[in-house]
Amino acid sequence: MFRSLRSIQSKGSLYFKRKFGIKNEKLFKDGPKQVRDPVTLADYFLFSIPLTTFCLGTWQVKRYKWKQELKAELKDQLSKEPVPLPEDLRKVDDMVYQRVLLRGHFDHSKEQFIGPRVLQRESAVAAASMLSGNANGYYVVTPFVLADRNYSVLINRGWIPKERLNPNTRKEGQVEDEVTITGILRRSETADNSSSAREPNGIWLRRDIEQIARYVEAAPVMIDADLDSSIKGGPIGGQTRVDLPDNHLSYMITWYALTLITAYLCAKRIYVKKNPILV
Repeated sequence: MFRSLRSIQSKGSLYFKRKFGIKNEKLFKDGPKQVRDPVTLADYFLFSIPLTTFCLGTWQVKRYKWKQELKAELKDQLSKEPVPLPEDLRKVDDMVYQRVLLRGHFDHSKEQFIGPRVLQRESAVAAASMLSGNANGYYVVTPFVLADRNYSVLINRGWIPKERLNPNTRKEGQVEDEVTITGILRRSETADNSSSAREPNGIWLRRDIEQIARYVEAAPVMIDADLDSSIKGGPIGGQTRVDLPDNHLSYMITWYALTLITAYLCAKRIYVKKNPILV
């Protein structure tokens, strides 16, 4: 009977050793042991991850402050009363989004188009008579011969539906008389690639002021006519988009959240190594 009990105990011990991969019988004789995994330099190097995300979050804080200042500056520019276009056109570079006042007449023979473009919703009510089922169309850019100078500048008169690209479909808006225009000074749109800004069909893909001005022999200055400058039967003004994308706050939260998470995981790794478990 005692032999049977010893046999069962021996088999049970052998099973337990195989089950848990224990080869050293001293673990049973001497009691529980500490399994220590030493902390290495690589463990501390892992803290470079939360350090990097913290720096990125701080950079986004600076970007966020810069964007808010830029928005405030832009809002201030748009709220000012329109000023005459300066005699020295080199000053225009420092007047982007400044409202200006001009008097002269359009040279419709050199009319250009930029597009396709979508009608600004703020102008949709005014454009109700021109809409034909959708808001896709083009901007009409026309040289504007200044009344008090011997050169012309570019005026983005506004939006038209694609069905009215032909000037004969909007004769009422092709005024020949001298008019007063108020608008906003713009700069060229940046190109995503080196492709030409002008399509073979004569449509400009982007607002490339230098190229358009050279093509129609005008000064390299473009003004977006405001909604009040729209002429009955002509393009719908007020197409300036002044909304600046601002994702810096969400980026800031993301980077700082990653900083907390990765810092916790790195600290936990070192803590576990310094406080080994008993087996």
